Amino acid sequence: MEGLQTGTSLNHTSPKTDVPDLSIVLVCWNNKSYMDPCLESLYNPGLKCTFDVIVVDNGSSDGSQEMLREKYPQVKIIQNDRNLGLGKASNQGIENTNGRFILLLNNDTIVNGPPLMPW
Repeated sequence: MEGLQTGTSLNHTSPKTDVPDLSIVLVCWNNKSYMDPCLESLYNPGLKCTFDVIVVDNGSSDGSQEMLREKYPQVKIIQNDRNLGLGKASNQGIENTNGRFILLLNNDTIVNGPPLMPW
């Protein structure tokens, strides 16, 4: 991405109305106790922009996947059978985004919506 300046869009086509403003990528590995409050902070009361969430699970065995399917069915889950590490899992998530902007978010973060608005 040499020469890419801050704020420059990688997609040079005109924006589609069905594309979320923000795609949020979270990587999880046995962090169910952190993931739930993080997602709760995203969805309730919600951000002031359109967004989707992609969770890349690195082979968790703590019930993370079940909690996501039951409580957050709108989240796209990418399931790995083992821990591939933060970098590879983040790249998997990025490859599955379709938002105008991408946010890599640690799953132990509680979000205060307005600072996430990139415009």
